[in-house]
Amino acid sequence: MRLNNRIIARLELPAGKSDVIFFDDDLAGFGYRLRRSGDRVLASWVCQYRAHGRSRRALIGSAQALGTEQARSQAKKLLGAVALGRDPQADVGARGRRRVAVIDNDQRAPGAREAQA
Repeated sequence: MRLNNRIIARLELPAGKSDVIFFDDDLAGFGYRLRRSGDRVLASWVCQYRAHGRSRRALIGSAQALGTEQARSQAKKLLGAVALGRDPQADVGARGRRRVAVIDNDQRAPGAREAQA
């Protein structure tokens, strides 16, 4: 099925399931995810791909914040980066590791004071 606003309005989380992804037939890897969180069902857009021999999944965004075509456009960008040899999820992790390295190296902002014990 090609994911569009009419189709996703009818999609529901199957009984007994807490997480399901409905994939688009036209754009491989582009999906609509429904996930139970307490008494609510959260809807989000995802992009699944293979990089360096591993299956990876990237969150595009909330279905309440992004429309179908906006999410599809973002998925195309992610899949394009994968086709060029990049791994978008590894890029996200590397940015996080750089932030941790700055903190570990004790590089404070100018004017930062020592914590009082």
